[in-house]
Formats: sequence, C-alpha cells, structure tokens
Amino acid sequence: MNRWPGRVGVCLLLPAVLLAGPGGAAEAPLPLMDLHVHYNGWVAGSLPPEEAARQLQAHGALGGVVSSTPTANALRLAARAPGTLVPFFRPYLTEGHRGTWHQDPAVLREAEAALAAGQYRGIGEVHLSAANAGAGAGNPILVGLLRLAHRHRVPVQVHVDAPDIPVLEALLGDFPTVPVIWAHAGGWAEPGQVEALLVNHPNLWVEFSARDPYRYGSIAPLVEASGGLKTVAVSLTKIANDLRLMGSGPRAGLAEIVLPELQKGSSIMPGKVNPVIPEVVTQVAAQVIGNDAAITVGGLQGHFELNVFVPMMARNLLGSIGLLAAAARLLAEKCVDGVEANRETLERYAELTLSAATALNPYIGYDRATEIVKEAARSGRSLREVAREAGVDEETLDGALDYRAMARPHGR
Repeated sequence: MNRWPGRVGVCLLLPAVLLAGPGGAAEAPLPLMDLHVHYNGWVAGSLPPEEAARQLQAHGALGGVVSSTPTANALRLAARAPGTLVPFFRPYLTEGHRGTWHQDPAVLREAEAALAAGQYRGIGEVHLSAANAGAGAGNPILVGLLRLAHRHRVPVQVHVDAPDIPVLEALLGDFPTVPVIWAHAGGWAEPGQVEALLVNHPNLWVEFSARDPYRYGSIAPLVEASGGLKTVAVSLTKIANDLRLMGSGPRAGLAEIVLPELQKGSSIMPGKVNPVIPEVVTQVAAQVIGNDAAITVGGLQGHFELNVFVPMMARNLLGSIGLLAAAARLLAEKCVDGVEANRETLERYAELTLSAATALNPYIGYDRATEIVKEAARSGRSLREVAREAGVDEETLDGALDYRAMARPHGR
C-alpha cells in the first residue's frame, strides 16, 4: 500500500491494549498509532480516564482517535492525554442508539452544537449499511452529518463492511471534499477492493482492525494462528532438548557438543555448566502451549455472533508472539552461535559404532563381519581394532570404515 503514503493507518483495539499490561511483552513496546479507540460507558465505568491514558502511554501509543457513547467520555479521555488523543463526535447518543441514529434529528442538533463549540475534531464511528433502514448516501441524517463535516472541515469515520461497499462509493462520490476514514478497511474487504477505492477517491483514508471479523464473526483465524505458534513452540522444545542432551557430560553424558558458559551452574559443584538458554526456551514453549490452550477454550466460547473472549485471546496471542520471537533470538545468539563440536568424543563414538560393520560386508562377507561385531560388542573395543586382529588389511579398513564419507554419501 506504499503508493498512498499517509492514507493508510494502523488500528489497535483499546481492550486488547489495556489487558496486555505493561509487563505483557518480552521487549520494549514499539511506537503505535492508534486510530480507533472506543471509550464507552461500560469501559469508563471500570477504567478511569487517567488509568486508560497511562496504559496507552505505557504501550507506546503516539496518537489516536477516540469516540464514545456517551460522547462526553471521548472528551474526558482526550483531556487526560493532550496532544495524543483526538476526540470524535459519535452519533450514538445512547447505548441503544446504534440502530436508530439515522432516524433521530437530535443527532444533527447535538453534532452541530459540539462541532460549533470546537470540542470535537471529527465525526464517527458511524456504521453504514444498505440494509440499515436507508442509512445510505441519501439518508437525511447522514447527509446532514456530512454537510457539517464539510462546513467545519473535519473528517468522518465510517464502518462499512465488504458487501456494502457501494454505500461507501456513493458517499465518497457525493461528498468528494469530506475526508472519510474507512474503519476496519471494510472488515472482510479484499485488498483489490481497498486498492480500487483508494485510487479512485482521493478523499478516502483507511485504517485496519481485526475487531469486527473476530469479535462478531468467526474467531477461527485466532485459534489457527495460535496453533501455528504452538507448533513453533514444540519444534523449539525439541531443538532445545537435543542441545541439552548433546551437551550433557562431560563424563556420564553424551558430551558431543560444548555449550557456551553463561553463568556458574552450581554454588557447590565447581565447573558445573547448566544449559540455561535451552532451559529458558523450553519454559517459554510451555507458556506458549498454555496460551494456546486458553485461546482454544476462548474459541469454544463464541455464542452466535458475539465472542466475548477475544480480549483474552488477543492478549495470549500477542504474548506468544513476543515470547517466541525473544526466545528464538536468544537461542540463536546466546547458544547456537557459540556451540562447539567435541571432536575427540565424536570421533571415538564413530569408531565404536557397531552398525558400520555393514560397510565391511562387500569385502569380508556377512558371516565374518557378524563375528567381528559380536567380539567388538563383548570386549568394548572398536570395529577397526577387532577387524584388524581378525586379519582385515588396513587399506580395506580405511576404505570401508571412512565415517566422514558415510556422513556425506553424495559427496556434499
């Protein structure tokens, strides 16, 4: 979307941000531009504006649009974050107004008074639909709001889903001087549809949010994404456990590799080295698997078209992403990059490998090779030593028991 610089924004939902908490991420949060904050009555009742503003600041939010029902809540939150949050006038004067706003002349009176007083910097979010009792470009309340936006030179934020894109096109064409912010970029709209609208309508701006598809529709993509992260966690667990086993020793373990020494392994056992990074990675993987279990339960709890578990699912999904990213980077930089092969031990293991006797079959036959294997197993000696005593010449042994060539059968 780089061909339209400045016309594409990023939307982040307030509940997901607030529930994540300052310590929810593994690293410092990235700066965010939040274009879509709802501070409705049910949120304000449990989260004072001071705390809401503090949480947004703690998560690196640089700025955003805030709207609410009742509309005054947007002003309350914006006042706690001057220069960061921009209040918009939302036409939904009460909680039950969302389905009837387009029939209520009081909306225009309230909007005109609010904009005239200079309290609000825009209008929205407004949900538009061709099936919404005529709330299209010809609806008098909607037309009145767009004319107010033109007169006061402020944008209008609209929510239009993909099936009702013709409503948005009509609005953009009838009011080409009014900046329109397309909330959620149409929910399930295809990239080509968004691109065509941006090309044809210079007054259109878009911001993206996964809220509607996941909160009011299927949340299967969240469950699927978490399942993918769990698969990564399982793979990292195997890698970390393999590193721990290969690095165990130096006497009783495998001791095939030497792990980087990052800290003293014991206060009473001198020289002990713990595989601290693999241990961290396996603990992270356990947490991610636990997050996935919670997300799975959240996915089960969607009823009809409402999924109230989305905030928890979003928090766990974002947490798993942050944890896995940090753990994978840590494993690579603090462990894998510093791993060294224990060459002497590996060469000794190779010489003691009994299955390599198969390579002797073409030279000395199956039965004779079997006797050599049995004697090597009984005595604990290498195949090479026992075969040499059994009369196999050195040239044959060097050619048949070339372990480096066995490891690269195709010469790579």
